Amino acid sequence: NNILDVLKRLQNKCRIVILRSCKKRLSYQTYADILNRSKISLNLSRSIGNYHQVKARVYESMNAGTLVLETTNNETTKRFQVGKEILHFKSSKDLLRKIKLLLSKPRTLDKYAAAGEKKAKSVYNSRIFWKKIINAI
Repeated sequence: NNILDVLKRLQNKCRIVILRSCKKRLSYQTYADILNRSKISLNLSRSIGNYHQVKARVYESMNAGTLVLETTNNETTKRFQVGKEILHFKSSKDLLRKIKLLLSKPRTLDKYAAAGEKKAKSVYNSRIFWKKIINAI
């Protein structure tokens, strides 16, 4: 079972948008609209060169109030509390189990999403970002 198989299995239970499969680039507004309507944002943190990174999608999703569910890695744990502000999965089977559990417990899903959004908006916002840049100059 790979991750795309898991998502295909879930498509008849909930609406799933796979942005990677879009043939043309989405406008920023369309992308923001999709995130704002989403309950869960799936992030695959492994990047080219076989290392993990924190992608902008994590911050974008959290600022939209969406729960981030991503592959287990050490990078986001430096910024967010796993099991409180962000959730990790270890395998396709673990991903499927967690998605089903979260969709069956909307209050739990909302609790994680709200904690991630609070952290993102209070610590990782544009005002703080630009202040750090200006102070570094």
